[in-house]
Amino acid sequence: MDIRDQDRTIDQIPPGDMAVRIRAFDWTATPLGPRDAWSPSLKLAVEMITATNFPMALRWGPELVLIYNDAYAPVLREHHPDGLGKTFGQFAWGAHVDLEGAERAVLNGQARGLFSEDLPMLVRRAGDAV
Repeated sequence: MDIRDQDRTIDQIPPGDMAVRIRAFDWTATPLGPRDAWSPSLKLAVEMITATNFPMALRWGPELVLIYNDAYAPVLREHHPDGLGKTFGQFAWGAHVDLEGAERAVLNGQARGLFSEDLPMLVRRAGDAV
């Protein structure tokens, strides 16, 4: 959605399913703690991923807590929406298990980021991620 000429802030964009789920989720039960105590960086990162139609997910903190947007949900297939708020130890499946080292390298400042070419993904003929 292009909002440049509509004089709206990101808080005024109609939320998608995941934005609603993220707001309603009991974050106090996770290592991230309550949303109102999140760092400005985490709040901004979540706003950014939920405002785009591009598949995006992030893992936050030492426990690598998963937060993702609507477009990323199909990547998780049957694991959506159960993956929201789970740590890497609680929720890693398939090729994602192999990414822990790469994600920890980013967290430790040993890498700049984890990019799509680093993510091994099989695609079925119909276009669904495996």
